[in-house]
Formats: sequence, C-alpha cells, structure tokens
Amino acid sequence: LAGMQMILDVFTGDITQDSNSFIQGLFDGVPASTNTPPVANAGENITITSDQIAVTTIQGVATDFDGNALTCSWMEGVNVLQVSPAGPSGECPLNLSALTLGIGIHTLTLEASDGQATSSDDMVLTINNTPPIANAGENITVTSDQIAATAIQGTASDFDGDVITCRWTEGVNVL
Repeated sequence: LAGMQMILDVFTGDITQDSNSFIQGLFDGVPASTNTPPVANAGENITITSDQIAVTTIQGVATDFDGNALTCSWMEGVNVLQVSPAGPSGECPLNLSALTLGIGIHTLTLEASDGQATSSDDMVLTINNTPPIANAGENITVTSDQIAATAIQGTASDFDGDVITCRWTEGVNVL
C-alpha cells in the first residue's frame, strides 16, 4: 500500500477520462478477490463385464469452496465423453450406456471447472469380456431303445459376439 500511496501522491491535477484510465491501470494486476479452484473426485476404480456397461454409471463429484457453479467434463485421453453442469450436491455422473467403450482398461478423467480454474481426477474403468452362456436344455429321461433317436437341444450365446465352441461332456468325458 505504501507504494500505491506514493504513486497516487505523485498524480496531481484534474481527474479526466484519461486520468481514470491511468489510475485503473495501476490496479489491473491486483485481484479483487481470490478464487479457490474446484476439487474433482472421479471416484474409485471399478471393474465390470461388458454386459454391465448399459447399467453402469460412474459417480463423480465436484466441489467448490467458493460456491461457484461448476461444469463437469469427462474425458478419456483427449476425447471428451460428456460435458454437463454439476448437480446441486456436486454430482457429476457419467452414464456408460451412452458411450462406446470396448473391452479393456480405460483411464477416465473428471475435470471440474468454475469458469476461472479447473481441477481433474482420474479413475480406471476395466471392462472385461462377458463369459458365454451355455444352456443344456431341460432334463429328459430316455429309455435305452430311444437313445439312438434322441437329440438333445442345447443353446449357447455370447454377449460380446465372440465365436463359441460347444462340446457335450458327461463328467470328465467328452461325448
């Protein structure tokens, strides 16, 4: 303040529009108030199977000490996945059903911005292959004279569209 007083003491004369600009210029580098950056929390690392993508929501949270409105941005690397305002309690959910994420390890970043400052936090989402589903069908009873004419109808499916190899076994014996 002493330095500012000296500068103001040196400035004498009538205040004009140009003088106002000069005086305002003296204060341009002095912040009127200090902004506290927001805090982003992307949540814990999680592991799911590919069939759980449609029902999984990452529960990120953003907080701001100053109470500023926050914008949440979810990213994978440089790819922006979603941008939305934070909820009333700072919720920044990322619904995976709207995304195209494949099997593998994904590092997802939540960025929280109050318009003046940004913070970020990472979480790791691991998506594993969903195992195929085998259905041997209903239990049936066959007499010895019906064995040759009996076909057992089983089904197998794979959520991920992987090629399925099926085999019938009885105990450890492949039939």
